[in-house]
Amino acid sequence: MKKIMTILIVLVVGATVVALQINRQKSRKEAASGGSQHVAGHEAQILYYTCGMHPSVRVNPADYEKGNKNCPICQMALIPVYSPQKGEQKSVPEIDVISIPSKDLSLAEIETFQVRILPLFKEIRTVGIVVYDPQLRTAEEEYIQTLNTYQKVSQSGFGDAQGRAKEMVEATKIKLELLGLDEESIKELEKRGSPEKSLILPDKFMWVNADFYEYEATWPQIGDKVSIVSEAEPSLVLEGEIKSIEPVIKEKTRTLRARIFVENEGNILKPNMYVDVNLKSDMGLVLSIPRFAVLDTGKRKIAYVDLGNGKFQLREVIVGPLARGVVDNVKMDFYPLIEGVKEAESVVTKGNFLIDSQSQLGAAASGYGGALGKEEAPPVHQH
Repeated sequence: MKKIMTILIVLVVGATVVALQINRQKSRKEAASGGSQHVAGHEAQILYYTCGMHPSVRVNPADYEKGNKNCPICQMALIPVYSPQKGEQKSVPEIDVISIPSKDLSLAEIETFQVRILPLFKEIRTVGIVVYDPQLRTAEEEYIQTLNTYQKVSQSGFGDAQGRAKEMVEATKIKLELLGLDEESIKELEKRGSPEKSLILPDKFMWVNADFYEYEATWPQIGDKVSIVSEAEPSLVLEGEIKSIEPVIKEKTRTLRARIFVENEGNILKPNMYVDVNLKSDMGLVLSIPRFAVLDTGKRKIAYVDLGNGKFQLREVIVGPLARGVVDNVKMDFYPLIEGVKEAESVVTKGNFLIDSQSQLGAAASGYGGALGKEEAPPVHQH
């Protein structure tokens, strides 16, 4: 009897082992198919393969089929990540979520801001100098002279002389453009028929040159209004307009020069005088994220999204250049938000350093290295 029972037990165990082996082989075949898996009557598409220990690793199905089936960091077998089923909401991957205990949450004094569309503007303050430019005045004189010569030669009917005179007009015009005059200013010079006195002596209207750094080069535009203040009369704010922008970045200073036309109220401005120049450039309505919500790792920018109930999701964000906006009559620094967080989602603006330190201790740190971690996450293994 005991022998019969023993035989039965061996048979049952053997059948179980065989069944497990069959199921395991079936699962491997499904995972290796690189395409889809039949789940609850629907086809689930494999988005990519990842490593449970290193979630930054993402291998697409085509590369997986080519033999990249192990994690390039720890050599563990990769696991598939499926697309959500039709009608099924995509759940937040727990690997990207940091949970803060309620007792720690109350002490952290975490503050959030709801991402929204705001009218942003760029404010740039720079130093300008009232133009004293004998070289430009001489170039204007040359242009007027060559223009007059061309007009006289054109009436004489001498074709060769007319061609040479036209070439001289074009050459002196290019010189004016390189010195900062735009097409409109050159037309005004032609209409006036004489060089500007303000380039060497005080006049009713003066020119101010303002230099903007290379990374600010896209902000100043012809027609933009600027405010100008001189230390000689700090209470007097002069209004100016950008009339032209030099087409070439200065090699040594890496700056772009803008020429500003300003009314010399009270004859305050003198040639070679330094002034403060303030440019305000409107960006229009932009999806905006507060500056203090964005942590910069050096290679990427991240933010923490408040999911509620003490859960925060780490998101990599793509933002534009820093700008300003007004919320509740208070000026704040914002980034134009390009990608990473949706409108109406709440991002952490205070306490995100605490959350980041928690993420470096948890699973999220393995994917991103934490915003303040010394090492960046390993690169994605793709071909």
